[in-house]
Amino acid sequence: MIGMKCFLPIIVLSAATASHAGELVSYSKIGTVTSAYAINALKTRGTPTFSLPAVSKPIDVYKVRYRSRAVDGRPVTLSGMVALPQGGAPKGVVVFYHGTTADRNYVPSRYNCTDTPGESEAAVVIFGSGGYAVFMPDYLGLGDDKS
Repeated sequence: MIGMKCFLPIIVLSAATASHAGELVSYSKIGTVTSAYAINALKTRGTPTFSLPAVSKPIDVYKVRYRSRAVDGRPVTLSGMVALPQGGAPKGVVVFYHGTTADRNYVPSRYNCTDTPGESEAAVVIFGSGGYAVFMPDYLGLGDDKS
């Protein structure tokens, strides 16, 4: 299996290029979305499954923190979530920007892999099940950033 240390910097830096990306500060495993959970989430949330790939591998989910710059140029440390399907290199990377929220509890880095329906779960289950790595940044002022 290809190590997490190999993929996280590539995913975070490539996804954050437009916002003056910097270095990966830290990452920690949030949990794992099992195949059974992913299948159940697709069924119970009413997701049309006719065009989705079969769910066959668990998906590891990580909280990441990385350096960037705010609009005014000052340095900030931002947070986000990275999901990687188990079993080797992903097919590609999906950068998913969530809808607007004013509640820090619903940003991607707060996703807990269990019973938290919403955009984070949908992106992890749908794209991760298809073999893609998923990066979901928290927006400036949300997640770990308090500015």
